[in-house]
Amino acid sequence: SGQGRGKVTKAPCYISADFTINNNEVFRLDTLMRAMGISLDHDVTAHQGRSIRHVGLVIMLLLEVHSFEYGRGLLKRPFFVLKPIWANNTQYSRERSGFGMETVDDYGLHFLLQPGGTLATFSFNHLLEEVTTSLALFAASSIVVKFLAVYAFPLGGIYYTAMTRETPDIRQVEKLALVPDEQLQAEHRKLFGNAARGSKEELLLSLSSVHEDSSETE
Repeated sequence: SGQGRGKVTKAPCYISADFTINNNEVFRLDTLMRAMGISLDHDVTAHQGRSIRHVGLVIMLLLEVHSFEYGRGLLKRPFFVLKPIWANNTQYSRERSGFGMETVDDYGLHFLLQPGGTLATFSFNHLLEEVTTSLALFAASSIVVKFLAVYAFPLGGIYYTAMTRETPDIRQVEKLALVPDEQLQAEHRKLFGNAARGSKEELLLSLSSVHEDSSETE
């Protein structure tokens, strides 16, 4: 079993190391072969009756080391996964010198190690680059939306006018904020002929724009 999965009784499966040496996990050859569901007497030559013991075998070891997972970020405890995969219809042997001129084929298991996984560490410089790139993308999308709204839509002129309208002087708003609400409502009815609707902030902006226009006219 492993990584939150239940126990299984056949390959492929998660297995534990046979023993450790200096905190390094060690797997016996028999354990790795049982994890792949084969043995030295397994026929890997398309039913020709020749077992691994007689022709050898090529085995790929995928060693994946993970210190980062997508959706979770950096892991507190990195882990590794060793995946032995045997190549079907393969054999391995090497020649060695025997007595005199005789050569003998040594059949065995040939392991090919392929490292992989997801390794990551926190980098402030990389974070700054990502934030800067994101801000640039947001700015570019905002420019595109404004361009389409002004030049591609029928009411582009109204949108441009609303977008470039000058806002009231904040000092005028601060002065009106000190006036009681009842007096502000009365001033609004006097100027516009109806009661104000919306929040107090909208009322302050509406009255401040009128007061600013009257002060500029004077």
